[in-house]
Amino acid sequence: MSLLVDFHYSDTWADPGKQYKPAAWEGLGFEGLRQAVYDHTADVLGALKDAGVEPTLVQVGNDNGGLIWPEGRYDQLAAALVRRPDRSASRRDRAWPLPRSTANIEPMNKALFVIDVQESFRQRPMWAAMSNPGIVDKINPLVDAARENGDLVVWVRHAEPGTGNVFDPASGFVEFLPGLKPLAGEPDLMKTSHNVFTTTNAQQILTRQGVGEVVIAGIRTEQCCETNARVASDLGYRTVFVTDATATNPVEHRDAPTGRSLDEILDDPRTLGTDAIIERTEYALAGRFAEITGVDTLVREWQDRSSEAA
Repeated sequence: MSLLVDFHYSDTWADPGKQYKPAAWEGLGFEGLRQAVYDHTADVLGALKDAGVEPTLVQVGNDNGGLIWPEGRYDQLAAALVRRPDRSASRRDRAWPLPRSTANIEPMNKALFVIDVQESFRQRPMWAAMSNPGIVDKINPLVDAARENGDLVVWVRHAEPGTGNVFDPASGFVEFLPGLKPLAGEPDLMKTSHNVFTTTNAQQILTRQGVGEVVIAGIRTEQCCETNARVASDLGYRTVFVTDATATNPVEHRDAPTGRSLDEILDDPRTLGTDAIIERTEYALAGRFAEITGVDTLVREWQDRSSEAA
């Protein structure tokens, strides 16, 4: 039998609308809350260990919006609450050591998601009408800046197993475009839904790394990129959408006949062009789900942060 231990840190049942801290923790400052979270977690796990019960998985919360309100709302820097405070030897020794894969990972504030920049798209006739065929040259400066700043780069590919199309891994096309190369240790996720959070462990990775801000780049602007931005925002992350590091293709009208050539699609006045798609995506996201920015602006911000840290 497997055991999941889920900490909610509340006196009452916690759900997306109720994540209030225990009464015993009222009046504690932020550092006090961090220590209380650690002490309670370590004590519970230590008691389980003393009883010979080892959980298969330990989870912190399971709802959107953060936990330990009001300080622990995502918009109140909840990620800082779960970073490790000072640990006493007595508590540390009672609990199990962290797995080797996570024991030495330092918390990161920001995560760059490189979404679906893969060969699958180049194998479709529509690639000839892509808004940003040189997208790799836009992605790489972001990747370099994130790495230089010590932030996380998350690589994402889309797969549709068993379909026989260009997104089927069996096709050999579910690979990153030439010029993109994840480093050892950077998450490389394979999703089967439009957003990465539903079908991968992306959120667990961000929580473990203390990430509070998500940067979105990739293919396609209004589909997987926009969907990921919306979901990330709903999960409580500050979300940044780098429009010129995304790409998309013209979209046919919903009533258009199937099986048309690219020329026929482009000649149809009902086809929505890439400029209109990008404009509408920015309108829909800005001020609601994401901050809209560009590669040059964001790279400068990353470089400024790196200089300040030095």
